Amino acid sequence: MTRTSNFTKNENRVLNSLLLFLLCFLLNPIFGLSASKNIETKSLAITQIVAHPSLDAFRKGLIDGLEKLGYSEGKNLHITFENAQGNISLAAQIAQKFVGLDPSVIVAIGTPSAQAVLSANRDSNIPLVFGAVSDPVAANLVKDPKKPDGFVTGTMDTPSTKEHLKLMKKLVPHLKHLAVLYNPGEPNSVKQVEELKTLKKDITIVEIPVSKSSDALMATRTAVAKGEAIYVPLDNVVVSVIESVVKTARTDKIPVFTSEFESVKLGALATVGSSYFDQGVQTASIVAQILEGASPKSFPIEGPKKQQVYLNASSAKKLEISFPQDLLKNATVFGKLK
Repeated sequence: MTRTSNFTKNENRVLNSLLLFLLCFLLNPIFGLSASKNIETKSLAITQIVAHPSLDAFRKGLIDGLEKLGYSEGKNLHITFENAQGNISLAAQIAQKFVGLDPSVIVAIGTPSAQAVLSANRDSNIPLVFGAVSDPVAANLVKDPKKPDGFVTGTMDTPSTKEHLKLMKKLVPHLKHLAVLYNPGEPNSVKQVEELKTLKKDITIVEIPVSKSSDALMATRTAVAKGEAIYVPLDNVVVSVIESVVKTARTDKIPVFTSEFESVKLGALATVGSSYFDQGVQTASIVAQILEGASPKSFPIEGPKKQQVYLNASSAKKLEISFPQDLLKNATVFGKLK
C-alpha cells in the first residue's frame, strides 16, 4: 500500500515537471512562440505650416491612406502632429523637436515646413516626405524631381497657372487688371506670379503682398479697388483666411479665383485643381513603403493624379456670373445652380 502511494506521488512529480517544461517551452520567445505576438510600432511625425482646409484635407488623406495600407494609430503606428500656425520660426522649432524625437519618418505639409525639416535634418538623415509643395526645386528641397537624392522625397501640388488664366478669362471676359494676393516669402506663390506675367500680355498683373494673415483684409480692399478679379495662388498665408477675402471682395462683386478647390468650397468662384485629400492618400503610399524599409531616393517626386474644374454656384449667383454649359459638363459644382 505504501509502495503504491509513493509511486503515485513520484508519477505526479514527473508529470508536473513535464507540464512545467512544456509551458516554458511554449512561452519562450527563443522558439518563436509566445502568449501574444509582439507588434513592432513605427513612429510618424507630421508637421504642418498652417491650418486651412486644403492642408487639413491632405493630412486626413495621409492618415486614412496609411490605415488602409495597414498602419493604424494606436496599433502599429504612433503619430506626433504639430501645427506651426503660419509662423516660420515656430516651424523651425517644430522641425528641431521632431529631429530630436528620431521618428521612423517625418512628413512635412507645406513648403515652409518642408524647408524647416530639411534644414534641421541634414545631419540626421531621417526620411523626409513632403506634400502640398508646388515647386520642390525652387524651394531647394530636391535638385531633380525625377531622381531625388539623400533622404527626401514627396508629392507636389503644382498648379496649372495657364489653365487658371483661361478659366478667369472665360468667366470674366472684360478682365484687364488681375489683382494677385500673395506672400512674397513663399517660393510657390512667387513662381505663380512670375508665370502669370509671362502668359498674358493683355492683362495687367497687380501684385499685392500679404506677409501675414492679419494683412489680408486691407490687402483685399486694395485688390478690389485695382482689379476686375482677384487671384490667390497656392499661398498658405492668404488661403488660411480665404473666407474673409471672399466676403470682402463679394461686397463689390469682385470674383475670387484660387489655385485649390477647398477654397472654392468656401466661396471662391472657381479653379482648376486636384483634391488634397487624394494627394494625401497618394503620399501615404510612399510613406508606407519607407516605413517598410524602402529608401526615399527610390521614389521620384509625384504630381497630382487628376485635375478638374471646380465651381461655386452660390458665389456665381451673388456675383451675377453665369457658368457656360461647356464648362459645367465636366466640372464639380458646389451649391445649387439657378
